Amino acid sequence: MTLTTMPEVDLPSYWISSALKILSPALDQHLARVMAEEIGPDLEWTMVLSELDRQKGVPPRAYEHTDPALQLRMITERLGALGHPFDRGNHRRLFSTYGQVLRLSRNLVAHPGDEIEPFHALTAVNAAAELASYIRAEQTLTSLEQLRAKILIFMYRDTKENPLSDPHPREDHSDVIADDTRVDEVADPTDASEETSPTTVKTAPPAQSSEEKKSSQLSARTSLTQRIIAWEPMEPELIGERDQIENMRTGRARAVVRQALELLVDDYGPIHQDDLVRGVTRMFGVKRTSKKLTKSISHQLQNAPITIDDDGFCWKNDAEPRRWRLFRESSQEQRPIKAISPCELMNLVDVVLAEQASGLAPDELITALGNRFGIQRVFTANADWLKRAIRCAQEAELIHLSDGRYHSVQAMDPSRLGKIVQVAQAGQQGRELR
Repeated sequence: MTLTTMPEVDLPSYWISSALKILSPALDQHLARVMAEEIGPDLEWTMVLSELDRQKGVPPRAYEHTDPALQLRMITERLGALGHPFDRGNHRRLFSTYGQVLRLSRNLVAHPGDEIEPFHALTAVNAAAELASYIRAEQTLTSLEQLRAKILIFMYRDTKENPLSDPHPREDHSDVIADDTRVDEVADPTDASEETSPTTVKTAPPAQSSEEKKSSQLSARTSLTQRIIAWEPMEPELIGERDQIENMRTGRARAVVRQALELLVDDYGPIHQDDLVRGVTRMFGVKRTSKKLTKSISHQLQNAPITIDDDGFCWKNDAEPRRWRLFRESSQEQRPIKAISPCELMNLVDVVLAEQASGLAPDELITALGNRFGIQRVFTANADWLKRAIRCAQEAELIHLSDGRYHSVQAMDPSRLGKIVQVAQAGQQGRELR
């Protein structure tokens, strides 16, 4: 089927897929370049997602460099203890913001039946162009602008307006491109006036020696195997206006909410469904949620591509909760104990016990777990929730009870870093690390 015979209703999906395909090669090169600085050139960037997915209980699969879904995950998700390396030096987090727009667009295309309009395709192409501009991929940018022109001509074909006039010109990213921060910049004194401030000099950070760089990369690699990482409060990007979700009678509005639910679960899951609903409302600029709106969004939980467990926590569809191997450390004030899934808490149980060669009695274990949240005395409600986590750890065979004391079945394996390197060097991408 050619474009001339393609039904108009299918064009927006085609345009979004085309934009992702055009951007993919340049984005792959950028991901490889940034991650080589982080973890060294001998590890592929896809290994980062492979290891993180293993810890999140996701079954092993192939990880292709040119897969837009994986590329967009890299630039939008928190990469374990590595954080958000693609936004370093960019306080506005423009890179992940545009990536989030594309991620939502890509998810729409991946779910047939969701209504997509030409305007949504134009938004995706504009976001792709911003990313291409950010990484200075000029040929890619030219191709995206040609695609954008075709969409505008289609959208304005029945009007007298000039479709190629740009009401939203691309932003100038020269102040946030990482490469620029490595170059000394001195203000031109000939441009100064009496009112200007004294000339400032922006200096590059001291260059690392070869040994320092290797040490830094080794530390970054090791961070990929850490089971305890810092908790990250939910800060979803604004993707729409309140009126888009206050009336969810249209299929398009419901589809956007479902995609928002999936996106938040990908980034912040496991997350309780009540917190998830509040997160979606924030994505549409809603600070105070009415009961009607909460009920309306909650109804979409059953239709979203996510899984809800018996405790009300939401997971990615392909995740296996009992194989989740991460704990995001926080205080009781930051995140109450009962706001954490027992399948996440069980990993804290295992790590605490791994630090005690002689194990801990049940009461001692509860106290030790409470101390990790800054709690000296654990009251009944929290104690009962921690006991659930202990049971989960037993069922997952992470710990066992012997002579009245709990013990970790296997302490964290310090050789896992070497295994990651071996797998990468053998080119066995996508295989489960054992």
